[in-house]
Amino acid sequence: MRVQITAKPGQDGLGAFVQDVTRLAPDAGGSAITITATAATIIQAFTRAALGAVLAITVLLLAVLATVALFQFFVLDRKVHYK
Repeated sequence: MRVQITAKPGQDGLGAFVQDVTRLAPDAGGSAITITATAATIIQAFTRAALGAVLAITVLLLAVLATVALFQFFVLDRKVHYK
């Protein structure tokens, strides 16, 4: 048996609607469920990408800082002669 239920148009509770529907019918499907699942996937992907980018930038900046510090310590300090 197939039952079709839809959320009220213009209602801001699509997430609550989907939770209520999936609580009653865990194998339910449809556009509302697809939209909320897709939105959650996209938000998770952007969050992971942002965290990965911040981590990569931090590692690169630390590597450049260490390289400059070692260059200054080993190369530039050797050229200074104190009397």
